[in-house]
Formats: sequence, structure tokens, C-alpha cells
Amino acid sequence: MAASITHKFFNPKADSTDTTIVRPSDWNDEHDVDLSSLDYIGFNTSPTGVPTTEGTLSWNPTDHTLNLQSELAGSVLQVGQEFWVRALNKTGSTITDGAAVYINDAQGNRPTIALADASSVSTALTIGVATADIPHNDEGYVTVLGLVRGYNTSSFTDGDILYLSTTPGELTNSKPANPAYTVRVATALNSTTSGSIFVNPDPVLTAADVKAQSNITHTITSDTDDYPITAPYVLGTNNEDVLYLNSTNFAIYVRLPFVGYNKPFAIEMTGDSNTCYYAIVTGKQIGRAHV
Repeated sequence: MAASITHKFFNPKADSTDTTIVRPSDWNDEHDVDLSSLDYIGFNTSPTGVPTTEGTLSWNPTDHTLNLQSELAGSVLQVGQEFWVRALNKTGSTITDGAAVYINDAQGNRPTIALADASSVSTALTIGVATADIPHNDEGYVTVLGLVRGYNTSSFTDGDILYLSTTPGELTNSKPANPAYTVRVATALNSTTSGSIFVNPDPVLTAADVKAQSNITHTITSDTDDYPITAPYVLGTNNEDVLYLNSTNFAIYVRLPFVGYNKPFAIEMTGDSNTCYYAIVTGKQIGRAHV
């Protein structure tokens, strides 16, 4: 492996006729540097005066990783600690810094994005949060995993789970009311006007997802009726995973008496008002099916 370097100093003196000595032209030329034996690169762990030039790589002593500067002065990727997607805004207006977004199409080998909201399954499929303003017809970055800084968390408490709101692009620390979809997008890390959130969106489960998994039915016989979930997946021991179906208002609860359970369930009302399809499905978050 070789790289080329040139000396910062340029010698204007003309060459002599003696080719056996180092001449100014030799000094002024590019030189090849062989890096084939390079074992590692050490970065200054207390850098100062780091430029905001795109492609600049420097050590981040706060997060203990490398910073990779993008073409946007305020957008710096922490290598290995966050992941970005480059996307295109074709909505007709600016997608603002910190807005939750979903993929609504594609163009020029890029996904196009729009403001996500919890009111429908198509707009609730949140991929992440914009890291900076993305004007109409411009490309920008969406954090799909990792920290988003400069986010106004003053209305939240440290550790609050932030859900997708029914207001396009916004997050809330309150689960949206039925029939909106419950989509966990991030966690508030502090409570301040220029705070930070950790973005890690969960998938959305729809009624179609549920029905594809199972056609098991159970008829509710009373408000207190509970039915052991035994299929299509058995989690823990039978009768430990219990789905409660309230025949009065169709409220859905789950009892999880053992440690380590993080699988979701979903339900779809079908047939007469007391018959339900249900299934255990994979993922991290309970996705709301239409009931």
C-alpha cells in the first residue's frame, strides 16, 4: 500500500546539472510512502483545532471513539456508536433537525423520506430521526441507531421512552391513544433545551402480520376469562404467558411473571365481538393491530 505526499516547503531554486545530488526538483516532487508494513494508526486523544472539513477523522475524547466529519458542519458521525442513512427529501418542505421520518419512496438510488406519524401503519414505519435540517430536494442524514444531540428534551424526564406522536415528525413520552400505532422510537437521556436522545426504533406490527402467524381462536366467556398462549411459539412454560381479553371494552393485557420475557404479542378482533385471532410474533415491541 502506498500513499503520496508533498513537502509544504517549495524550493524555487533551479536544479544544478549534477544528478548525483539531491536537487530542488526532487524536493518539490510528490513522494511515495509505503504503508504495507503499517500495523496501526495512533490518534491524538486530546485534539485541538479540529477542522470541520468533510472527511476529517479525529478522536472524540468524550465518547472515546473516532469522529468522522460529514459535509454538514454540525453533523459528525461517531464511528461504531451510531449509524446513519443518507436519504432524499421530496416532501415539498424542509424536514427539520430531530424530526422522526419514514421511507415513502425511492429516487436515484436513495430512499425518499417524509415525516412519520402514528395515525396509520404506512406512516408509522419509522426508520429514525433527522440529524439536521433537510431542505426539499436535498439529501441529508437520518440517525437509525445512536445519539441525536441538540434535541429539546425539556418536556421529558431522564430515561423517558419516546413514542411516535400522531403529530407528524414529533415524539412524545405518552403512548398514543387507540387506534393510533404504538411505536417506540427513542429514549430521552436528559431534560434540557439542547439535550440528547438515543434513537433505536422498534418495528410496527399490523393485523396482517398477526393473521399470517396464526388462525387460533378463543371465545371470551366472561370479563375475567384468560386463555393460555401455547402457539405458534411457546415462551417459557405453558400457562405462564397469559392473554387477557376483556369482553366489555376489549382491553388487552399480558401477564409476564417470569424474568427475561421481551417478546411481543398482537391481536385482531374478527368474526363476532367475542372471538379473537391472536399470535405470538417476533420482535421487541408490541405493535398495535386494529381492533
